[in-house]
Amino acid sequence: MPILTTMLPLLLAAQPVPEDLDALDARLAEASDGSIAPLDRRLRLARCPVSPTIEPAAKSGLEIACPSLGWRLRVPLVSGNSEAASTHPALVQRGEGVQVAIIGDDFTVQYQAVATEAGRLGDIVRVKFIGSNRLMAATVAGNGKAQIID
Repeated sequence: MPILTTMLPLLLAAQPVPEDLDALDARLAEASDGSIAPLDRRLRLARCPVSPTIEPAAKSGLEIACPSLGWRLRVPLVSGNSEAASTHPALVQRGEGVQVAIIGDDFTVQYQAVATEAGRLGDIVRVKFIGSNRLMAATVAGNGKAQIID
């Protein structure tokens, strides 16, 4: 027992201080005029020793990064809840099979996934890849189609 009590302060000190997600959300909202999706509260990022950078991310939102620690997040834009948007039908239905294209600078990879929520053109929906429990956010790109731009 004496070893545990002498090691406990060291173990507690070794735990990284988490990044303040509310502060990051506020910075992202300011940079995007409020049209950015909130950060997932399950994230556990080490606190950046300097202010994280915010840059545009390939037509799909913003990227927030801490270069000194090596983490970066791409945060999608959210579509407005305007009356015009509500008149467009949902192109992806919850539980529907969706073809997801992951698009990079020099490549495109397509996967089959299942939508976990309905969405209209341009909406961000979560999709679950077939054969996996992995969820990802994708932008509705057409009838039964979504894309992730890297």
